[in-house]
Amino acid sequence: MGGFEDYIVYVWLAVFVVTFIIEALTVDLISIWFSAAALICLVLSFIPNFPFWGEIIVFFVTSIAMIFGLKPIASKHLQRKVTKSNIDEIVGKKGIIIKEITPLHYGEVKINDIIWSALSVEEEGSIPNDTPVEVVAVKGNKLIVQKHQFKNK
Repeated sequence: MGGFEDYIVYVWLAVFVVTFIIEALTVDLISIWFSAAALICLVLSFIPNFPFWGEIIVFFVTSIAMIFGLKPIASKHLQRKVTKSNIDEIVGKKGIIIKEITPLHYGEVKINDIIWSALSVEEEGSIPNDTPVEVVAVKGNKLIVQKHQFKNK
């Protein structure tokens, strides 16, 4: 033989290295399956008289099978659990504006004797001092608030 088949080992090694580096940079669990398939084809390339087109077929079939068969299982086991921080607990709390919120300036809201920087959910309006508000979101270190009417009991 000769020609391309003499270098197929280096091709599979290069495919393995490149896809492994891509996976290390992206961590999306896609390229790793191509790396595994390239490793299988690298081993196949040492078998005498195994055609290179057969290696290419094995590469694509193995890659696709692993993406659809193993990726969901691996993703499930490697998925990070999102834990709420204590700042997320402030969403839904009620407080009082102690420094007016305007479209151009952050205001301040007092919740449970703690003063927070805040801005209004309504970008155009302002919220004057002593107005009851409810926290609807947290954006960075600022609370996003909206006017709230306390119900009379």
